[in-house]
Amino acid sequence: MGGFYRYATQSIKNNSDANYFLYEIIKRNPKVKYILTNKVMSPMIIVINEQFSKFFFQEHQLFQKLSIFGIDELLGKGMLFAAGQNWKDQRQILANEFTFGKILERTDIINDVVQGRIKDIDKKPLMTVLSSITGEVVFQAFFGLNSRENMINNKEPQIEILSILDRIGINFRTNRLLYLKYRFFGKMFSKYFMTQTELDINHRIEYFTKFIKNLIRQRKNQKPDQTYFIDTVLSQEKLNDDEIIQLFNTLIFAGTETTATAAKTCLYYLALHQDIQEQLHQEIDKIVGNQRLQVSQIKELNLIQNFISEVLRLRNPVLAPIQRRMVPDIQIGDIFIKKGTWVQAATYLNQIHQKNYENPFCFDINREKPINDNGFINIPFASGQRNCIGQHMALLELKIILVNILQQYKLKLKESVQIVWRMSLTYSIQQNDFIEFIKRN
Repeated sequence: MGGFYRYATQSIKNNSDANYFLYEIIKRNPKVKYILTNKVMSPMIIVINEQFSKFFFQEHQLFQKLSIFGIDELLGKGMLFAAGQNWKDQRQILANEFTFGKILERTDIINDVVQGRIKDIDKKPLMTVLSSITGEVVFQAFFGLNSRENMINNKEPQIEILSILDRIGINFRTNRLLYLKYRFFGKMFSKYFMTQTELDINHRIEYFTKFIKNLIRQRKNQKPDQTYFIDTVLSQEKLNDDEIIQLFNTLIFAGTETTATAAKTCLYYLALHQDIQEQLHQEIDKIVGNQRLQVSQIKELNLIQNFISEVLRLRNPVLAPIQRRMVPDIQIGDIFIKKGTWVQAATYLNQIHQKNYENPFCFDINREKPINDNGFINIPFASGQRNCIGQHMALLELKIILVNILQQYKLKLKESVQIVWRMSLTYSIQQNDFIEFIKRN
């Protein structure tokens, strides 16, 4: 296997951070533009260049997204991995539902979910609580249902799909047979010589798919008095049930895992920087007090906005979706990239590079814009036509989560816990018990 994953694994073992080896490369060699490694049995080029990032996101049709056993079955027809007209149809159907104005209308729903579930934040694993919150928001927005009243395998649906995806990620990183099968059988690799783990994953995917298909059928037979995402999708009659299921899976994954991970990372930096935490406490006390956050107050939370932006600059949770495979041979600037080569537009390295920022590894909520910004340096939600459709919802959720937690708690890092930054489906802190939540007077 070797290559990228081997270095990431060694970085975790030696430095408690899967990306440490990449950070050291750009620190020691600030002029480096390309890092050549391998991904499984294929070459991979990590490109650290904002001009390439611009090309990468604007000419997305020249790149093929990653195919992993299990991912295609869950998300392959959804908006994240779909291509061509199918992707355009899904994007157009949901575009009006994700405008800033439409998302603001969901402020009360998000407030209700957050206030009801952060009661467990010092009692249950942190990621479980945060995923329950962010997934419930998506589940209600899509189906208009409460996830705790629609359990699957004794789990909320968002927790179950994350559990499946996490198992897929572990299998992808550790199953050497998977890579050999991919080498010899290509996209059909998942049909041959299946291990017990793969059979178990398939069974869980099939069961989850049937569960969601049943919810869709129930909705088709109803005459709703309120419209949700599912009703907008069904009214267009452009997608079949399988495509609707994978569209939902995509939204529940992207809206649960990435936003929950970002929230978890925000809480880490608040606990790490007590002075910044105090500034945010003061802003919340002044604008919101101990009352419920109102829509009119959201735009006044400037420090919280700056804080979230700095967290996403330093520790963007989304890395895997920007690893893609070159479709044609192509010459880009001074580099020739052969068809089939894995390419990573390392936007997360552009965001912490000394050519773009002064003291880039320093956490600074008053940070200025990047030096010589071309619009493709600090792009935590990607850019171009395939940018993150849910970015407004994610930012609103993060603000509401932080306000509700900071209204009630002071955060402190537990000295006994050694923080480990791991690479799975997202770039995140491995531990869930690293913060002490202290009730405010």
